[in-house]
Amino acid sequence: GNPVSPMVLWLKPRKSRSSPELNPVERHKNRKDLSAAIWRLFFIKKVLALHIMKPKNFIKLIKTKRLYLKPIPKTKSMANKIFSIISTQRAHLKFMGFANMQTPEQVYDEFILTSANLWRSKTVANYGIFLCSNDEFIGCISVDEISWDSANAAIGWWIDENYLHQGYAAEAAIGTMNALFSMGFHKLYVNTSDKNTASKKLAESLGFRKEGTLRDHWFNPNTKKYENNVVYGLIG
Repeated sequence: GNPVSPMVLWLKPRKSRSSPELNPVERHKNRKDLSAAIWRLFFIKKVLALHIMKPKNFIKLIKTKRLYLKPIPKTKSMANKIFSIISTQRAHLKFMGFANMQTPEQVYDEFILTSANLWRSKTVANYGIFLCSNDEFIGCISVDEISWDSANAAIGWWIDENYLHQGYAAEAAIGTMNALFSMGFHKLYVNTSDKNTASKKLAESLGFRKEGTLRDHWFNPNTKKYENNVVYGLIG
């Protein structure tokens, strides 16, 4: 016949070898055996649950030496600020999907409000990056493609080109990485266009290791072309 699963044998009550009828002592012993087996299963389930990350609230304020990161404010003035960057820096932001937005209203509806909704659902955390010195908004860093069960997520960033080459992207990324690892994430990764040299260099400088290339994986709405994506990973 078919082999019996070890789990079934583990749970199977003991039977009397001398008589088909179980006396009170043996029935009590069987009940104790079954109870012990159930408690073992309960314990195993609890141990396994320790390795599954539950959805958590994202840290709402991340501070570094020169920066602070917080959810993007839901204001029209913030939409105007972001659109002013987009409209004058489209070439610089060519790897960002939102760079083809055409009005502040579109930025507000499709970027800011969407970011707030995704934050509430614990699906994406889109942080604004601000200077501590004067509260100036200089870019964003996002946490997305989150797998709570596997405790991993992707991070990505963009910086106003007027603030490039000052280490702000690296500082914001390190602050975000530290926050995510403190929450219990096991692995972070960067998924970027193979043509985005600056992003690849930054990922490598932060300790991420190249794990592979996804061919024609992303359709860039700005260039209207498919591009290869390169994946970098970092285990905490």
